[in-house]
Amino acid sequence: MKNRIVLFSLLFALLLQGMWLFGQDQTALLDSYSRNFEKSDIRTKLQLIQDAAGRNNASLAPLFLQAVNWSINLSERGRDESTIRQMCLVAVAQIEKWNHADARMPIWKLFIMDKDSNIRANILKAIAVIGKEDRDLAGQINIWLDEQNQIFSTGKQPQITVIAQCVKTLGALNQDSSFQVVFNAMNAGYSNEVSALCRGVLLKLEGDFKALLLSIIASGTMKERRQALDLALENTAMSDADKG
Repeated sequence: MKNRIVLFSLLFALLLQGMWLFGQDQTALLDSYSRNFEKSDIRTKLQLIQDAAGRNNASLAPLFLQAVNWSINLSERGRDESTIRQMCLVAVAQIEKWNHADARMPIWKLFIMDKDSNIRANILKAIAVIGKEDRDLAGQINIWLDEQNQIFSTGKQPQITVIAQCVKTLGALNQDSSFQVVFNAMNAGYSNEVSALCRGVLLKLEGDFKALLLSIIASGTMKERRQALDLALENTAMSDADKG
């Protein structure tokens, strides 16, 4: 019995040592990538990020945030290269994959700075994963969508794929503060797809659904009031008394 206890203790000690060494190896790997990234030219940076992504290693998530921050700083100096966008697409995908929540505000800053529809849609897709429970970020996205609704009403053509992903992301963030702006987007006339997405999100958003609808019924147009009533009838979470 005593020998078995000694053997177990030795095995446990070896396991702890192995875990410590593994952690040290991962830190060294991240440090190596980080140092090489800082001193490399843009094409080598892209190759480093692509290589790091291929390692399928969660400990490298901070490296992808480093790439995003570097891109933001470069953009602020007026640089705009396709290689940078290509690198950012890889970095954002990895940030989403590893749910690296620390990156949520930096990638939103990149979203505001970069007008490319592909990178914007991918950033919003990542935020749907890493930005949950962040009410402040949801509020900023609400403001952006509200601005797009107003711009579209003037006749300017929006980035429909970005609008659609924005609605999906607000649905994933699931904040009742998004109700009004998503309702407005549903009525903006973007496309049938966007309107359907908005309707689906409105029916699933958490919050006092009855109060949200009543606010629209009280101040909305006749069309908006009818749509609010339709949503009330369609919402399975509301009681018959509330619908009445």
